[in-house]
Amino acid sequence: MLEVSNLSVTYQDSSEPIFRDLSFTLQKGNALWLKGSNGSGKTTLLHSLSNIIPQEIPAFRSGDITLNNIKINDLPLNRLLPMLSIALSNPDWELFFSNPLDELVFALENIGLNPEVIKARIESVSSAFELQDKLDLASHQLSEGWKKLTALAVHAAICPQILLLDEPLNGLSSAGIRRVIEWLKSYLAQGGILICAEHNDAVNELNPILLTMNK
Repeated sequence: MLEVSNLSVTYQDSSEPIFRDLSFTLQKGNALWLKGSNGSGKTTLLHSLSNIIPQEIPAFRSGDITLNNIKINDLPLNRLLPMLSIALSNPDWELFFSNPLDELVFALENIGLNPEVIKARIESVSSAFELQDKLDLASHQLSEGWKKLTALAVHAAICPQILLLDEPLNGLSSAGIRRVIEWLKSYLAQGGILICAEHNDAVNELNPILLTMNK
């Protein structure tokens, strides 16, 4: 269970909070859909829940974030995995290796999985995202859509308890959107908790709880 209590965020160059006293509770299998105009605080909320704010982006944050009765506000970013992971809106901010296979292997080794489990998870997400013939391609040869699917496949392979997604469907073809939606349905069915900022109404298929952010 994820509990967010009285969460407020104010950037250092502002006298007004982006949002104030935001509270919600999500159970296993719940999806929360963040809607709102650009600048309404959707990305700020995702960054706050993942501790990017304030650890990497300076801002004043107050309130509590609790996962399964454990307060995670002050956990370093590298200790949040595999409990929580965040997919950023631009895949270029997440892809660092020469090809998709290396991205997947590094991420899974980084959370301490053994080689047999790593192989099985790579096979599973490669099939789900239809990446089989892309694994050894140089990352710079991938289209923006395939870069995004590669980044999302990494998060799918990690399979965190809480998954934060910032515009995951933006820039994808209809086939790519379908792959992502089917993956998220499976993730939720397995008890994952999803928080997603997205303009595409395909998210409705996940039967989400709606949170409208107002600037």
